[in-house]
Amino acid sequence: MTIIDICDQYIDYQDKLYVNENGRLEFSGDNWSALWPGSCKPGLWMNAASRLAVLYNLILREEELYMQERSKLGETIRLDRDEEIELVIPP
Repeated sequence: MTIIDICDQYIDYQDKLYVNENGRLEFSGDNWSALWPGSCKPGLWMNAASRLAVLYNLILREEELYMQERSKLGETIRLDRDEEIELVIPP
């Protein structure tokens, strides 16, 4: 949901408003002369959203490998790991 929210909320206007010239989403600037809504092009935040998606994908793959290994060993579900929660990649 965080990745989707970033894609929906942050456009190049925020890059100009917060002087986000490096794409790190640090919100360190205060350019009050930036005009809303700007060009509405995707902002530099795409770098941060991409890194979030890669991290989530790695977690998903690791969890799948862990579950496969446990099923090979014949172990049952451990309740302390929240294995009943399904990790979903949004479309």
